[in-house]
Amino acid sequence: MPSCVSHLKIEERFALQLSRSLCAQYGKLPSAAFVANQLNLRIKKGDKGVSEETVRRWMRGVSMPTFANLEVLVTWLNLQCFCCVEKQNLSHNTKQLTKPQTLATHTTSDQQTIRLIEIFNKLSPETKSMLVDLVSSLHH
Repeated sequence: MPSCVSHLKIEERFALQLSRSLCAQYGKLPSAAFVANQLNLRIKKGDKGVSEETVRRWMRGVSMPTFANLEVLVTWLNLQCFCCVEKQNLSHNTKQLTKPQTLATHTTSDQQTIRLIEIFNKLSPETKSMLVDLVSSLHH
């Protein structure tokens, strides 16, 4: 990663990557309304859509998408980044990327992580909690 962006917060780095991917896809930076509409067309049935303001906050580097929305963005825009979160975010079932730790370019390891998150997101809350407990016990 270039040193000029290494000092940025993860939300700001994500915003840069999102902007780059949107520009690559559409030839210019589309509006937050357009991005929200397109994302909402791609989310899984039953998942809650996002508002224009939510997308605006991502684009300004103020907040991060949920895991489910990040999955859609990665697939739709071929994002070349992945954000990792602290374990407590998963154990509290927030699914919100509120405490990111790192940003890395896609590697096989990142793709495996994305796949694990895809599987994890399909689990029931009870199963997620048990899995987090199991992994935590293995980690210690």
